[in-house]
Amino acid sequence: SNKCQSFQNNEIQRTYDNLKQRFFSRAVLNQKKLYLYKSEIILLKEFFRKNESFSCKFSQVNSALSSSWASWINLNYENFEWELILEPIDEILVINNFLRKNFFVFLSAYRKDNFFQKYLKSHDLYIDLVINFKSDFEEKIFSIYIPPRLMLPNNPLFIESVISQIFKLFIIQKKFTLILISKTDLKINLATKLAAKFGHLVSLETFPKDNNSILVASYDWWIQNQSRCQLPSQIIIPIVPIPDIAEPINEQTISYHFKNSKDWFRDFLLPEAINKIDKAVLPLRKNSGSLVILDGRVSTKQWGRELIKKIQPSRVLNHMFPFE
Repeated sequence: SNKCQSFQNNEIQRTYDNLKQRFFSRAVLNQKKLYLYKSEIILLKEFFRKNESFSCKFSQVNSALSSSWASWINLNYENFEWELILEPIDEILVINNFLRKNFFVFLSAYRKDNFFQKYLKSHDLYIDLVINFKSDFEEKIFSIYIPPRLMLPNNPLFIESVISQIFKLFIIQKKFTLILISKTDLKINLATKLAAKFGHLVSLETFPKDNNSILVASYDWWIQNQSRCQLPSQIIIPIVPIPDIAEPINEQTISYHFKNSKDWFRDFLLPEAINKIDKAVLPLRKNSGSLVILDGRVSTKQWGRELIKKIQPSRVLNHMFPFE
């Protein structure tokens, strides 16, 4: 038994090292995430099937791979290690039978979670009873402003245009301004250029000390920390947070929707963006602040107009500057 286990351990280590050499040899420019080739998925499926007795987790991984979960490799260059990441493309499919056979309670912090209810209905699952807990918080109407003649994010002059718009917006308000941007490189670039103009008034994902300051942050950081921060007078969104299609989970989810003849943009990417914005603007519903969107696609694309209608309760301003 000990010899058998030792042999199995050695085989697992050999397989791991063999794949390590393969993954790192084809990674380029310190690439941290790596797609799996079809041959590698087959190899991993066979490996976990063969070694299911070694661990219950091996059996679960084999089941996930056989169910076509999204899968990719994370590379750790510091320790020269790799890890296999697995995520279900459609979570409801994984627990569908469980939900059908049992009563379940769904608690939502959303104002009205239409997107999730639509998602459940697409799988023939319906919420039998909705209970609303009334609070003393009365939502206030906030303003949405989209400046005219905005540039598209792929324009080389886009960042300079955003800086110019933020400069005008901040000078007029002279109050706490929050700038939300998802992409790390753009976030740092924007914070650096704003700091060159406004100095210590600009902070990057740290709580501001002054009321007339600018905070640059990712959506995830802000949503997690907004309850500990003062209320912003205005929130500026340079780029609508459409999920990055280069991320393995997003790319494979899009592929899944496409294969099933679904509108992957309106059924997946757009709702994700709307939900993220909806959470981020919560403070504006408390102080009737303003939301400014500087992404030119919002005023030129049909989906942009749909997005604005979903962010409520709000009113759209035709102009904010007297010289417009």
